[in-house]
Amino acid sequence: MAQVTESGRLTVVQRAPGDGRVLRSSALMDERVGRDQWAPGLVTPIGWSDITFVFSDHLEMTRDPSFSDNILWRLLDAPR
Repeated sequence: MAQVTESGRLTVVQRAPGDGRVLRSSALMDERVGRDQWAPGLVTPIGWSDITFVFSDHLEMTRDPSFSDNILWRLLDAPR
């Protein structure tokens, strides 16, 4: 999480899991973020059927062989 100071500078005030650019909670549209009490289980309006995490930085993930393998399998071979 970031905030703008009175002088107009952007500062990081909290870190969270993600790829260095996009938070995991944002990518999943997890609506538990910001609630007073955390609960287990993903809360999102998206009907995810499966989620795959790739352990790479934001732009580097497209060069990661596991990303290419997974996306090609999902597009071409995965059962529908």
